[in-house]
Amino acid sequence: MFGWRDGGIVALGLAAHHPNLVRKLAIIGAGYNASAEKSDFKLRMQTLKPDNEHLRPFHEAYSQVAPNADNWPLLIKKIKAMYGNFKGWSEEEMRSLNAPLMVMLGDDDFLRLEHALELFRMAPNRRLAVLPGSDHSAPVERADWVAAMLIDFFNTSYPGGS
Repeated sequence: MFGWRDGGIVALGLAAHHPNLVRKLAIIGAGYNASAEKSDFKLRMQTLKPDNEHLRPFHEAYSQVAPNADNWPLLIKKIKAMYGNFKGWSEEEMRSLNAPLMVMLGDDDFLRLEHALELFRMAPNRRLAVLPGSDHSAPVERADWVAAMLIDFFNTSYPGGS
């Protein structure tokens, strides 16, 4: 399983609460609790507006597939609420992960490197990938790097048969 940002957060919860469904887990730009992000990102999320220039590519993609593209402001409102209300997964939940875990982030990501290291150190079978010269858009802007690391990770055998 692979998750980027919110998808990675959900994947961590799934792996902790339903370990039989997750054989391996790779996440990028995702943390396990509210201390994951840098303070400037937290402020940006609190003040996020639907017309934010950084959201333009996401808005365009949403407009192409959404049944009602006019619901974009409602989606942003829900994302802000989700972000503000999520308290995270506990250290105990993260230490209980059985699936091999690869924690990935850009060296200029929203995620704090210290947080990624904490999560990395909790997992028994783990990898850490810090992509140089990369930010939160690494899965798009450095897709070749990310894909190569994911292929290697998912094709590697780990103790316990995963």
